[in-house]
Amino acid sequence: MSRTIVVIAEQRGGQLRQVTLEALRAAHLLRREGDAVSFVAFGSNLSELGSTLALYECDRIYLIDHAELEQYNPEACCHALTPLLRELSPCAVVLGHTAIGRDLAPMIAARLQAGQISDVIAIDRADAAAPPRFIRPIYAGKAFETVEAASDGPLVVTLRPNNVPPAMPRGTQAAGGAGMAGGVPRAGEDNAPAAGGDDAPQADSTDVLTAGGHDATAAVGDAAPSADRPTVLIPDGDDAPQAASSDASTTGEHDAALTNGGVAPPQIVSVPYPPPSSLRTVVKDVVRKTSGKVDLTEAKIVVSGGRGVKSAEGFRPLEELADILGAAVGASRGACDAGYCDYALQIGQTGKVVTPELYIACGISGAIQHLAGMSQSRIIIAINKDPDAPIFQVADYGIVGDLFEIVPLLTAEFRKALADGA
Repeated sequence: MSRTIVVIAEQRGGQLRQVTLEALRAAHLLRREGDAVSFVAFGSNLSELGSTLALYECDRIYLIDHAELEQYNPEACCHALTPLLRELSPCAVVLGHTAIGRDLAPMIAARLQAGQISDVIAIDRADAAAPPRFIRPIYAGKAFETVEAASDGPLVVTLRPNNVPPAMPRGTQAAGGAGMAGGVPRAGEDNAPAAGGDDAPQADSTDVLTAGGHDATAAVGDAAPSADRPTVLIPDGDDAPQAASSDASTTGEHDAALTNGGVAPPQIVSVPYPPPSSLRTVVKDVVRKTSGKVDLTEAKIVVSGGRGVKSAEGFRPLEELADILGAAVGASRGACDAGYCDYALQIGQTGKVVTPELYIACGISGAIQHLAGMSQSRIIIAINKDPDAPIFQVADYGIVGDLFEIVPLLTAEFRKALADGA
């Protein structure tokens, strides 16, 4: 029987967020032969967003377009999503583990009477006939658990950003091949994950298998993968899940299919939104403090400061380095509590969780609460005057010294390297 997997498309100001494309990649890994993968997007003035979503491998795109949904309101959004999701009766709903995703997921799960698995960093499909196994961090990232659904009932899955390569538009392929490479746990690692190239440091924590290249049953065996060595399957070649194609009965449809990687474009469905008679939650105003900056949770590079920056002025060198690298700026709770920066920049157990390709910690001691928010970064560079600072225990590279001397030197060298490269 054909099933449906729904990806909730998250957007900001009409711009698609990258975590949605990561969720799409995960959805294709979860699908079985004959399953449909559909986007569901809500908001206002979504025609351009619908055209963007149509570039990717999916079967249908459902747009709930209404002025009342322009600003995120959990009550209104659930009112919009629930009838459609109940009608689609999906076997899985996948969305990002973002502020909106963490808010929506439990409400969706309750209304669909579905199970929920949160903060997933990898999916194990070594045995395609068995239920998927979801790998997620626990105990503030100190350990990892493998979760398997107890039944074939519906699931709501939230995916931690920057742990899965995003899906590529139709007709293109991401570097490294098709499929999904899950997040790479760092607990207990001595080496950083591979950053590319033969000389890159190799990760010990994840076995990435290619379908057809290894015996899948040998990869998983009778026991679940160990906490620090989860197994991730990358479908490859003929084993990779394919989008359901439709017959192009007209020349126009045929041409459209050819320009979309040989697959007919997805059907875009406009879903009516009858506003509820009353809402207990009303968005009166939205104050935007930042604009045009890299989103902290989706940034590939993060430069963070702790109490060692000593003042709000002390963040200036970090911001200059971040500007050169195209990075986001973050902070420890200590820096936020001291008033050096806004709490919107806080990374840690009570702040944001980030998993960038490169994390540069400046003047951060490395309290366990902060490590919970950044220890899954692929490469960690620590700069601290104290050689015994705990941050060096998780760092791939450590620099003992004054950040006010080292950071400007790094900025100058990166600026020079970028100028030479241009």
